[in-house]
Amino acid sequence: MASRQHQQLIEDLEASADGWGAEALLRCLQALSGGGPTQWRDVEVLDAWPISDGFCVVYEMYGARLGVRATRTTGDGPQFFFSRDTYGGNPSPSEFGVEIADFGIAEPLGNRVHSLIEDGAGVSWWGDLPLPGSRAT
Repeated sequence: MASRQHQQLIEDLEASADGWGAEALLRCLQALSGGGPTQWRDVEVLDAWPISDGFCVVYEMYGARLGVRATRTTGDGPQFFFSRDTYGGNPSPSEFGVEIADFGIAEPLGNRVHSLIEDGAGVSWWGDLPLPGSRAT
């Protein structure tokens, strides 16, 4: 079940989702609030915001405060969107948002735990570079 903050983020996006990143974030938050094939019940969304080609989500899972930056384009880093073979290089916002919710955020970190970058607020970030150090980034 989604927290009140999580639900408020969804409601705000439903009222004004404008652009690819906002639509993808809305689908991600909806997927995290209602289920999926992985550990979505262990995720508490604390904050989230869209960026032009993706989104950032700050969440708690297993006692850790985490942040992820997920984008369609990753530059020189590894492909973050796992289903490129299925959806191609240009997924819809819905495909991307659900994929990141189910197989990124709602999954244990695995080897990513060794490459987390902690910001000044105590959030350990992972995902596509550049990782935000604050909401203003």
